[in-house]
Amino acid sequence: MEKQSCEFCGTVGNNGARWLVRTADGKVARVHKPCGGQLIASAPAELKAALVPSPELKAEWAAKRTERQAQDFWAKRCPQLLGIKQDLEQKERTR
Repeated sequence: MEKQSCEFCGTVGNNGARWLVRTADGKVARVHKPCGGQLIASAPAELKAALVPSPELKAEWAAKRTERQAQDFWAKRCPQLLGIKQDLEQKERTR
């Protein structure tokens, strides 16, 4: 997936613009998280806006959470697998 540029600062940055500023009237701007905070702070008081993660960022978080939950599950069910996994990772690093 191509990294998207921030609508506030105009740059892509390291990870791309992965946050959204949503206004009460339905407008959406793709921004970096710090830029979104600045944008909301500098907005007029009567403008209702929120900084929310993009759908792509939410999906990434969900995938990481699922992976972590699976690792925790198997670590509890078969603790001996952790030792085997570490041995395999060590062998891969020495190749």
